Amino acid sequence: QSKFDEMKAKWLNEKENIGKAQKLREEIDRVNIEIENAQRVNNLNKAAELKYGKLPELQKELEKEENKS
Repeated sequence: QSKFDEMKAKWLNEKENIGKAQKLREEIDRVNIEIENAQRVNNLNKAAELKYGKLPELQKELEKEENKS
């Protein structure tokens, strides 16, 4: 029983990490779309803010989550 509980806890932890990573990938995709839209309407300040501020932060978080696995 304790072996089962240990394996279940490990599985739940991995499942949670995968869920977080998936949400971060979705957020990165959304930010990339926002960057494209900002460039299309010539809002270069917003595009630069997203591209050089928010996007690298999300990519670092994703890398950290993927390394937990």
